[in-house]
Amino acid sequence: MAEMFRKWEAEDELEEARKRVQVTEEGGEIGEGHTEVDKAQKLDDYIHPSGVFSSEDGWRESAVEIPLPKPKVSHTSEAAAPTFTVKGIHHRGLMDIIRGIFEGEEFAKEYHWTPHKTFWQPIHIYTNTYDSDAAREAHETLQQQQRDPNDTPEVPYIIFPLMIGSDATHLTSFGAAATWPFYLYSGALSKYVRGMPSKFTAQHLAYIPSLPDTIQDAYLKAYGTAASADVLTFCKHELMQCVWLLLLDEEFMDTYKNGILVVCGDGVTCRIFPPFHDLLGRLPGKTDSKQQQRDIKKARKLIFEDGRSLASRRVKDLLDARSLNPIQPAFSVQLSPFGVNVYDLFAPDLMHEFELGVWKGTFTHLLRLVAAQGDDMLKEFNRRFVIISYLFLLGVHTDGY
Repeated sequence: MAEMFRKWEAEDELEEARKRVQVTEEGGEIGEGHTEVDKAQKLDDYIHPSGVFSSEDGWRESAVEIPLPKPKVSHTSEAAAPTFTVKGIHHRGLMDIIRGIFEGEEFAKEYHWTPHKTFWQPIHIYTNTYDSDAAREAHETLQQQQRDPNDTPEVPYIIFPLMIGSDATHLTSFGAAATWPFYLYSGALSKYVRGMPSKFTAQHLAYIPSLPDTIQDAYLKAYGTAASADVLTFCKHELMQCVWLLLLDEEFMDTYKNGILVVCGDGVTCRIFPPFHDLLGRLPGKTDSKQQQRDIKKARKLIFEDGRSLASRRVKDLLDARSLNPIQPAFSVQLSPFGVNVYDLFAPDLMHEFELGVWKGTFTHLLRLVAAQGDDMLKEFNRRFVIISYLFLLGVHTDGY
């Protein structure tokens, strides 16, 4: 119904535009207003020759294969298990985006390539990625490593912190149309610039398709029965990691290790190294150890070679104590050889874990308890909250520093 109303509105607007066209009775001379109708009609008729994801803009379309497990069905190896192909994965190359950011001139004078400390009076404050301890430590470590013999002493070695955001997005007010984009931001740019929509600093990296309904047909054909909820959840998690393996390709991993020479928008030639600084979500206290990777491999072996259920006791005994899934993270596969703990890459996801999570319900209940004590208690609570908020904005901690 909403779509019908929008269609009627568009037709009414086009008709109004036509009425504003001035045509003489004699020769049909077109006067003021022709351009408006012409533009409207061209927009209606235009179809991009390469679609929305144009190869001219660096977009690629790929497919990945997901292994399908089945309880009580054994295979000689995981590779021998039936697979399901997910098509329509639209993505851009990480290195194409990184080179474009460096070679662009719009923000050439606004990037902070040398991390530093920021102070407000005697207080050390943290406002951006480039004034964080992690950025300064990464920069200092980079300066101490062996230089490429082909680089002159004048070539600066710089860290380019990658900030990745990802979340499922509902596209309509009515209906179920949705997409799952990956965004990339430069951590060397001020958050005040990144936060301005008019600056277009968010780079669209990839769009993950939903798990198609045809997976049930493929599963039924392979095993003669429908996939369980546990299997579908496994496939969704596996799809996410397969997409990341596409993005963390050979070209990017070579740059991650050896850097790449780029002529920046200000004319300076630099060798850049692109570590990941922030990913959406955070799991403090967890370590991506070799033992953990071995346990995940053991769990997958139990599932595919021994036919164990995803919810079986043997699998849970291996993984539950550390809240793991039988999914090998792409970042673990690609970055662990460099000593990177994948769990250190995640930033707090305030919206999902804090504002909309369990804490929201807890905090609401606590407020009800305060309100039940009367107006005096509520006023005292508000007074203390204002003081805490003010100190937080100033960066003052409880220890006075």
